[in-house]
Amino acid sequence: MFPKPIKKTKEKKFLKRSGKLHKVRKTSVGRAKNRAWIAFSAYIRTRDCLLTTGTKTEGKCFTCGALKPFELLDAGHFVAGRFNKFLLDERQVHAQCKYCNNALQGYGARYYTKMVDLFGESEVEKMLIENNILEKYSVNDWLDKEKIYKEMLLNL
Repeated sequence: MFPKPIKKTKEKKFLKRSGKLHKVRKTSVGRAKNRAWIAFSAYIRTRDCLLTTGTKTEGKCFTCGALKPFELLDAGHFVAGRFNKFLLDERQVHAQCKYCNNALQGYGARYYTKMVDLFGESEVEKMLIENNILEKYSVNDWLDKEKIYKEMLLNL
């Protein structure tokens, strides 16, 4: 009777790597967010190493003051959690040794004291209140942030 409709096939993009064809994946929000975090973390740790020791190879932990090599430093958050708005907030992220950041879960009491010394109590309280504001970022927003922090890292 009637001819069957022709199914539309999606055009797939392929990338040739090491002699084989691989399907090209779109960047997801999670992947873009992770890429931005990696660039931001490297920037923060390098920034703090330069501020505390004047070199890019070692720095002092923001909370305990221990001198550690760059590789043994994390970018530790003042406000716990990985909420979009504060994930890449330069004011609230500092180089921390892995012990303070992981084993002591950020060493919150000491971090708070250091933040008050740095910014003042009223500004720190504003940061804590703003923690409840959620923002949603697109893939392009995250990729733009990655680009910005890679450029900032090169300019240090």
